[in-house]
Amino acid sequence: MKVCFIYRESRQGGYSIEEVFKNVRDHLPEEIDQIEFRVDGSKSKISNILTLSKIDADVYHITGDCNYLALAIPKNKALLTIHDIGHLENTLSGYKKIIYKLFWWTIPLKRVKCFSSVSRFTKGKIIEVFKWVSEEQVTVIHNPLNSSFVLSPKNSETKQPLSIIQIGSGKHKNLKSLIEAVEGMDVVLTIVSHPNEELEGLMKRKSISYKWLSNLSEGKLIEEYIKSDIVYFASTYEGFGLPIVEGQSLGRPVITSNLCSMPEVAGSGAYLVNPNKINEIKEAILTLKQPEKWSKEVERGLHNIERFRPDLIADQYYNLYKSIVK
Repeated sequence: MKVCFIYRESRQGGYSIEEVFKNVRDHLPEEIDQIEFRVDGSKSKISNILTLSKIDADVYHITGDCNYLALAIPKNKALLTIHDIGHLENTLSGYKKIIYKLFWWTIPLKRVKCFSSVSRFTKGKIIEVFKWVSEEQVTVIHNPLNSSFVLSPKNSETKQPLSIIQIGSGKHKNLKSLIEAVEGMDVVLTIVSHPNEELEGLMKRKSISYKWLSNLSEGKLIEEYIKSDIVYFASTYEGFGLPIVEGQSLGRPVITSNLCSMPEVAGSGAYLVNPNKINEIKEAILTLKQPEKWSKEVERGLHNIERFRPDLIADQYYNLYKSIVK
């Protein structure tokens, strides 16, 4: 069986999709002949479509964020992984939304035999928005945990200042609520993102210690997780939420949202909050400052990540590939 893995163009600091499928591919059976196509950002979409159309494979797996390439491949051999539809639902409006939905979603999706979604939440959204897509066409396969993220034990006696790490600073990442919640606390916020002038001004006005870190290598990102006491990832929208399982795997308690995919991913191994309620976020932080609560949350998180072992996820994709070939 020959599987062609199709990737979006390379981008600085954007590697989550690539890392997800690297871990999948590393655990697939050797009998699969793996080939790869990556979008050439220096060329037009039409040029990329023509180039891909010349590649022969039994399964063409579009790994995400390049849906239009479905136009280049046979429908009965096509698999598209959908991570989320947040940009369509939450960012765009008016004619831009109509055009984007048509050309990025509707036309490509009608050229695909089956889909994988990274969460039950995302599957529900796909079926809700694209009503011609059936339940049977969408298989839920969670993202795997990166094998590089392994337990790094830390004393549950949290020290002052409390170190909280946040991944991302986009509006839906809800960093503003975290800033409001920690006002007056002895904390340091580590924000893995490009600096945001508005949020930086807010932290300065509230006398909150912080540092911005961007374009981190995988190793440096893991180092920052390990330095932290708490992982905060209480977004208002996520299709999956890799930082939840990354934090859990390293032995850090996680605060995340009770919305969208996040309860599904967190299982019973994270402190769930309403991301729009500052008092709940504050209460979660104060609770996890207690050594006993901190340790119990870590233990539950370590139990939860067993569901995301790369070998288990790879088996699910292997079975899906076989069903396409049949």
